[in-house]
Amino acid sequence: MKIMRFIIPVLVILCEFDFGFGRQTTAYTINVQVFEIPPIQTVTQAGPETDGVVVGTTIGGDVTAKFPAQPVFIQTDLGPGAADEDMKNILYDGKFLPRDCLPGGVRWFLAGSYSISCPDRDLGVDSGRKEYHEPPVVPSRGDRFRRSEYWLTILPVSASTEKAKLRLKFVGKIKSAETDTGLDNILFDQDIEVSLGKTVLVGFAQFTTEERRALPRGTVYILAVLVQRQGSQKDR
Repeated sequence: MKIMRFIIPVLVILCEFDFGFGRQTTAYTINVQVFEIPPIQTVTQAGPETDGVVVGTTIGGDVTAKFPAQPVFIQTDLGPGAADEDMKNILYDGKFLPRDCLPGGVRWFLAGSYSISCPDRDLGVDSGRKEYHEPPVVPSRGDRFRRSEYWLTILPVSASTEKAKLRLKFVGKIKSAETDTGLDNILFDQDIEVSLGKTVLVGFAQFTTEERRALPRGTVYILAVLVQRQGSQKDR
């Protein structure tokens, strides 16, 4: 009996720590890039000189007017380090943005880039949740577009060897006639599923009113989401 009393606690300790080396866990790296597409984009080009006067031509306009009212999900084959233009070409090919409205194409900005590491024990619980706030950025001499203020919440929900599910929430500021600061507006709050190691593009517009007549969509946001599975690691 004395031997059994000694052996049982030892076995419990060994099982708890995987024979002294700790419990094996799997971690996931989640990268989210937030791109912002201003609606009104124009370029003025100088035309031929007539009677000593150079006539300019302005081209462009509301580049987001035909973006869908509902969020767009595109699972791509783009892996880590994908170029911005490769992602934008996918939006062109899907007719979400006009390819030839401007000489250099539609302009977008990287408004924020976030990277988190989540062990499997934090999937679906509050400890895995990350929240980010980006304040507005006023136009400068070299950049005449204003960056919007927003809040981004990332919650890893679940993961397998091939896919992962995330809860993404994006809250933007909508200017109000009654206040200078604007009103909070939930632009996106859904679960998305992504293939591990491949980028998924999530796009949504500032204004989502659905009517027969064309209405402005305002600023369009594109989230480029990439989830990668890290090698197994040990809890200490």
